[in-house]
Amino acid sequence: MIYFYVKDRPPFIGRSYIGNSLFSRTTRGFPPSVSALSHYPHATPTEPPCRSDRSTARTSTQANTLDGLGDVYRLQSKYIEAEESLTHAQKLFARMGHDQDQADVLRRLGEIYHLQSKYSKAEESFTAAQEIFTRLRNSYGQADTLRSMGCMRQDRGQKVGAAAHFAEAMNLYDQLGMTEDAEDVLRELVLVWPEETSSATSPHTFAPSTSPAQ
Repeated sequence: MIYFYVKDRPPFIGRSYIGNSLFSRTTRGFPPSVSALSHYPHATPTEPPCRSDRSTARTSTQANTLDGLGDVYRLQSKYIEAEESLTHAQKLFARMGHDQDQADVLRRLGEIYHLQSKYSKAEESFTAAQEIFTRLRNSYGQADTLRSMGCMRQDRGQKVGAAAHFAEAMNLYDQLGMTEDAEDVLRELVLVWPEETSSATSPHTFAPSTSPAQ
């Protein structure tokens, strides 16, 4: 079997959000091989420099490869292929018990479903990701997932739900000392802030709709 070789993939290889019908993505943090593929869409698979006879090692390599490849497909707007790659990666991470990787893939898979207007599946993926991040006490993952959920609700015209998700994401970023992220989410929150509540409260005090970080 031939794999794309992906080495030293960090826990979060990139962050992406969908809002106002726009999609932004950064390749900062991608391993060199994946970054190169995003710039050379006609690149072909290559053999990894070495192979292990151990099933776990092969499964891990395959999962990481599919994970990175899913992001490359997303950058190329090949959402069906991205969905297939990330779905396979998620199943492999789950089989190996790599919960954080599984949760991150589920979050990004939710965004792929969102881009295809598959809102029920997006909701399921985001919810599953949030449950894992909460169990792992990963506030960073929780905040990113809440932000993605807020963008989905915003695109669907669900301003109250979007505001709740954005507000909680902003609070988590603030707790983590991620000032720039908190300010970015605040700008998104202002766009969906329900007018009927503006006289009684403010975006900073909006009651969150999901459980806080552990």
